[in-house]
Amino acid sequence: MPCDLVDANNDTIARVLKDYYLNFVVNLDPNGLEVGTGQAKPYWPQYSPVGSQNFTILDFNYTMIDASPDRDASARCDFLHAVNYVTRN
Repeated sequence: MPCDLVDANNDTIARVLKDYYLNFVVNLDPNGLEVGTGQAKPYWPQYSPVGSQNFTILDFNYTMIDASPDRDASARCDFLHAVNYVTRN
């Protein structure tokens, strides 16, 4: 469920991130109850559930916060990581 941030600014993002952080510290789960910020937030999925190849990140941009596939979890990035001794400076 995306969180629409039509009039978003840094304050909105800060409140959402604070809520995720406090929930994780208190409950070991960023998706816990609202911690008094008054800001609705979308579900933060696990990056890669056990036995899954579904790598999901929480995407923050100027208009919304939403879970989306990790574009860096790809065969091209795996290749570059495998040959990092050639590509490094």
